[in-house]
Amino acid sequence: MKKQLFIEVSLLLGLSTIVGFLYTYIAQQGFFAPKKAPTFTVLNLSDAKKYFEEKSALFLDARSEYEYKLGHIPGALNVPLYELKQSSSISSSIPHNIFLIVYCDGSECHSSFQVAEYLLTRGYTNVGVFYGGWQEWTNAGLPIE
Repeated sequence: MKKQLFIEVSLLLGLSTIVGFLYTYIAQQGFFAPKKAPTFTVLNLSDAKKYFEEKSALFLDARSEYEYKLGHIPGALNVPLYELKQSSSISSSIPHNIFLIVYCDGSECHSSFQVAEYLLTRGYTNVGVFYGGWQEWTNAGLPIE
């Protein structure tokens, strides 16, 4: 009788454990919860200006080299999306220990979002996107070079 009871309790515990793990797997909870990928911060003009004035971020210009040479935020590095994907040497020259702010032409341009996502896949965790970009920066009369 004791052996029968032990077997039944063991089966119930084993079955409930299996059902519990199966539920958490299907619901993607607990051990099976997906790891959240790091995300970037979207910045407005006043945020970008603050980081620029404090010199607490590195600006990355996602526009073409031609557009960059016509003018850019002072100190910004030019990292066009097409070149970034072709050459790993560009991303290796970008420091990991500072807040990176990526921008492009303005709200119509999405290269900055793509560059930010690319950087996140390469292990950068402190990345922001200045949504207004070059257009908003120059319209506000902020410094350029």
